Amino acid sequence: MHCKVCKTVLEKPSYRQIFPHFNFPAHSTEDWEICKHGLLEQNMSPAYQFLKQAVNLSSKANDFPDIKNLLNDSSSNFELLLQIDRLGEMIAISFPEIEIIISDNFIPAEVQLDRYTYQKLVAYELEKNTRDPIFLRNTTKEMFECTQKGEMNLSSPFYYGTIPVSRTSQSIRVPVELVRTLRYPFIHRERSLERILMEYAEHLNVSPRNEDIAYLILKRV
Repeated sequence: MHCKVCKTVLEKPSYRQIFPHFNFPAHSTEDWEICKHGLLEQNMSPAYQFLKQAVNLSSKANDFPDIKNLLNDSSSNFELLLQIDRLGEMIAISFPEIEIIISDNFIPAEVQLDRYTYQKLVAYELEKNTRDPIFLRNTTKEMFECTQKGEMNLSSPFYYGTIPVSRTSQSIRVPVELVRTLRYPFIHRERSLERILMEYAEHLNVSPRNEDIAYLILKRV
């Protein structure tokens, strides 16, 4: 696991929060000197990657307009280096340390996914759940874990772009905390659950056998 601020290896898992349950792996405040050293060794360049995106999502980062402006100017490496301790202060306040939670509190949700996406998600669900795969319970739980561990993209065409509308709807089961996370502005509120499911499905690898089984299951639904 690597820190998304400095791109160096994390000796122990630690996470910081952008929005509730939407986190990223990063050094703790206690280990800031390690993170600082990693940034200095690379001439601050890692800060202009993930962190640049994150500060433009966090309202708390607006309390540090000088640092935010430097991060949004990729030619300001030297100026940012001179402000590295203030950068650390901004990270500590804007992105507080957080613990990962395990959720088993599912609620029903109605979605309108295109047939290809839903079939792919059902096929993926079949790898762990053959009893009721159409509800995507394990898949949405895994997806929620990914949002907590910084394994979901911060930006995606699915989050704010036009997405297809299906004529049919599907009833699935979703961790209640994930539904709450989707109220925050990294994703459009309109059909936010469909959007993040489509983004997640885009990166899944499923076996042809499970794709065929999912097709047969959905044909009977």
